[in-house]
Amino acid sequence: MLVIPLVMTAQSLPDMMLEKNFLTQVKSIDEFIQRFNGNESDATDSIGRIRDLITLFDYRMPKENVADSVFKQNALDFVNCIEKHNIKIQLTDADMYAEVKSKATVLGKDIDLTLILQSQNYGNDRTRWAIIGAKGLADANIIDTVRFYGISPVEHEICFMGLGDIFETSNNSNLIGYRGKNTPVDELSVLLTLGMTDNVRISIVEKLTMHCLEIPGYVFTIDERNQSNNEGWRISSFSKLENKEVYINKLLGI
Repeated sequence: MLVIPLVMTAQSLPDMMLEKNFLTQVKSIDEFIQRFNGNESDATDSIGRIRDLITLFDYRMPKENVADSVFKQNALDFVNCIEKHNIKIQLTDADMYAEVKSKATVLGKDIDLTLILQSQNYGNDRTRWAIIGAKGLADANIIDTVRFYGISPVEHEICFMGLGDIFETSNNSNLIGYRGKNTPVDELSVLLTLGMTDNVRISIVEKLTMHCLEIPGYVFTIDERNQSNNEGWRISSFSKLENKEVYINKLLGI
């Protein structure tokens, strides 16, 4: 393991660790990626790369109730892993997810809506952001994913003629409850369907968080911060990742 002089706490990082050209804010995600990948620096060795990575930390990130010395060692292990595997990140990586928290109006009700997006390839080497998950409809009681409702066990005797009554009830928020108990509800599909019927309005995007899973055994997030000498897009959290699929499913609300 590389040993470098690092003093990093939840409160501050000494100025001696910051070169003058890194004191300015990281104004965009693209600029963050350039610095993360070492494209902004004249560093020619591993210590230089690690130094540049350290400048991308949000120095006030939560320490998860661990001692300063433990937090410092965890941070060193994290950046050493990046350097050891020569990790480079891109917005087009399959292991990068955008979490967009917004205020929306759905069926006339104001709710907190979260959308998960991923960059995907299509056509001839073209890329696009695609919505792959949505959360907030169930929490706002727009849909009920817990309760189930029954269709008469003798409905078959009249060729299920009563099915029409279920769909004709206006504003039937219980309709999803008539599904099979092993049939999952996809909030994104519901949201897109409501959008097709002009029942969704997104009024404001409150926060964007990038979730990055490219580093072996780790996940980290990127947020925009507003702090003196530590402004712009920063690494807002990092942690060990035992199961990538579990993390992604939780992010998607599955």
